[in-house]
Amino acid sequence: TLLPDIFCEDGLLEELVGSGRLRFVPSGSDLPVIDLSGSGNPLSEELMEEAKDADFVVLEGMGRSIETNLDAHLIGVDSLRIGMVKHEEVARCLGTTL
Repeated sequence: TLLPDIFCEDGLLEELVGSGRLRFVPSGSDLPVIDLSGSGNPLSEELMEEAKDADFVVLEGMGRSIETNLDAHLIGVDSLRIGMVKHEEVARCLGTTL
């Protein structure tokens, strides 16, 4: 896994993860997207348990943050969606070009 290598390079990340203030939780899906609309693949029980008390959620990647959840309302939690648009079709849907 890549995460332990990242923690070694970033003291703040290492501290936050070590204290439990920042957690990385698997989605339970083998797909590259997480559909938070409730109509897609079910999410892991671990993810659902962690998410219920979350203060902040980060959705990372074009599929997870833009294609499936750009307009998703996460009630009661702030969120950040980070993704790089890599396909012309997606860019057109967003009203722009690559």
